Amino acid sequence: MVNFVESRNVLIFAEKSLFMTRLLLLLTLTIVAYTVKADNEQMLKELDQTVAQRREFIKAKEDKIALLKQQVKAERDSNMLLRLYTNIYTEYHVFKFDSAMCYAEKGYQLALRQHNQNYINRFLLHRSELLSISGLYNEALDILNSIDSTTVEKDAMFYYYFHYFTHYSYKTSF
Repeated sequence: MVNFVESRNVLIFAEKSLFMTRLLLLLTLTIVAYTVKADNEQMLKELDQTVAQRREFIKAKEDKIALLKQQVKAERDSNMLLRLYTNIYTEYHVFKFDSAMCYAEKGYQLALRQHNQNYINRFLLHRSELLSISGLYNEALDILNSIDSTTVEKDAMFYYYFHYFTHYSYKTSF
C-alpha cells in the first residue's frame, strides 16, 4: 500500500510540475507577444510617418539631381564631369532605372573618349548592375566578363567582385 501512495504522490507532483511548466510557458509567451506587438506598433507608426514624408523625400532627391545636372552644364573639365555623372548615377540608382542607365551610358562614353580606364570599368559595372537588377542576366554577365580584372583599380576591386556575387544572387533568386 505504501508503494501505491508513494506512486500516487509522485504522479500528483509530476502533474503539478507539468501544469506549472505550462503555466510559466504561457505567461512567458504572453509577455513576449505583448512586447512584440508594442514594438510592431511603434515601427508601424514610424513607417507611417516616413511614408507621409514621401513627397519631401522625393522633392529633396529631385532637387539634388537638378543641382548636379546644373553643375554638368557649367563644367568643362572631363574628370569633374565623370565624377558628376557618377554622382547623378548614384542618385538615380534606386530612384529611376532608365535615368540611372542613361547617366551610366553618358559616363561610359565620356570615359571612352578620355581613355580613362578607371571610369570605363566603373561605368561598365554600373550598367551591368542595372541590367542584373532588371533581370537581363546574360547581358549583365556579358558586360562583367568584358572587364579585364587587371585594369580594375584597387579601390574598385571589391565592387568588381561584389558585383559578380550580387549578379549570381539575383540570377539564382528567380
